[in-house]
Amino acid sequence: MPFPRPILALVILVVLFSQADAKEKTLKHTISGLSSGGFMAAQMHVAHSKSIGGVAVLAGGPYGCSEGSISTALFRCMKTLVGGPDGATLFAKAIRLGEKGQIDPVSHLKDSKVVLVTGENDTTVYSSVVYENLSFYASIDRSRIKVIDDLPLGHAFPTKSKGNVCEKQSEPPWVSACGRDVAGEILQHFYGTLSKPTKVDLENFFSFEQPSGTAMDDRGVAYIPKNCQGTTDCPIHMALHGCQQGIDGDSGDFYFKNVGFNEWAESNNIVIVYPQAVSTYGNPKQCWDWWGYISSDYKTQTAPQISALKSILDQMAAGTLTLNKYKK
Repeated sequence: MPFPRPILALVILVVLFSQADAKEKTLKHTISGLSSGGFMAAQMHVAHSKSIGGVAVLAGGPYGCSEGSISTALFRCMKTLVGGPDGATLFAKAIRLGEKGQIDPVSHLKDSKVVLVTGENDTTVYSSVVYENLSFYASIDRSRIKVIDDLPLGHAFPTKSKGNVCEKQSEPPWVSACGRDVAGEILQHFYGTLSKPTKVDLENFFSFEQPSGTAMDDRGVAYIPKNCQGTTDCPIHMALHGCQQGIDGDSGDFYFKNVGFNEWAESNNIVIVYPQAVSTYGNPKQCWDWWGYISSDYKTQTAPQISALKSILDQMAAGTLTLNKYKK
């Protein structure tokens, strides 16, 4: 028996809204970062949780960990000489920022997916600091949080075969061969089962102009698979390097070419964006601003780097970012 017209119209509207909602969730941005990039990835995720639906924090602590203090950053958020951070307390502060409209309401976080990575041999950012993300993200169903903490990893991004030996503590390029494709695990946690990674096409590396005055390089880098060029339908993952890992740092282009995201991007039509930080006064090692070296506003939507990174994401999503072939 056919539906009466009013009911049929209602059914069509429900289906359309459901499809639109599903598409919105599918196309949400995701972000990852190592060390200072891990702290910044957490800040970006919480500040813009309405549009950033997944975060991978590698060797980084919870949102707002430094509380605007370099000494707190060094001795509570990296090593824990004065005690470690309290994720629950930091979450309570995030609630208040959301109520004031300085970040997205924290209610958006419950639909997020999270990956935490810490190395057994990391003496730069202690594992206990990374685990406090669990307390911060306590409102998220535990099945949506993946923890990778069983590698003999030092302070580095773990890969299957690229970089230093896995146990190397903290040396350039801060990428270590641990026999495990963690980049692939991150992307599959965010996007579900993916096609197997394939060979990277060097012609798919592009550079773009970054906002000035933000302790960021003149240019960032993106890997855009052929099928994603000329369209805005592909999901975007932003990958933040750690200190001294930018183009002009000790690692050069090793980070964005070798951590493993590009191979998965190529076979699954995912755009990977690699913003680049630079050294400045108060920040001699190309770190991202997770403790307030640019200004006291370092963790809200109006923070200089958070605002710049969000602008890059928005322009990439809209197809308005001017791209050029990447040249070293």
